[in-house]
Amino acid sequence: EKTGGLIIHKQGGVLILYRGRYYNPKKRPAIPLMLWKPHEPVYPRLIKTTIDGLTIEETKEMRKAGLKVPPLTKL
Repeated sequence: EKTGGLIIHKQGGVLILYRGRYYNPKKRPAIPLMLWKPHEPVYPRLIKTTIDGLTIEETKEMRKAGLKVPPLTKL
């Protein structure tokens, strides 16, 4: 474990550690507290708002026309 010890018993969120006969708590590795939250990653858009070379309005019209086209095959 990060705290330095052997897990004897684990149940729910409770851990019972055996740290040895000569365990010195002053030499335990310090785990820093995370007092801040990292920024959320900015992911690129999966669907572009515009197709290359067209305006937003032209792209919307093409998508609307694509929805009106009958399906090639039905499953």
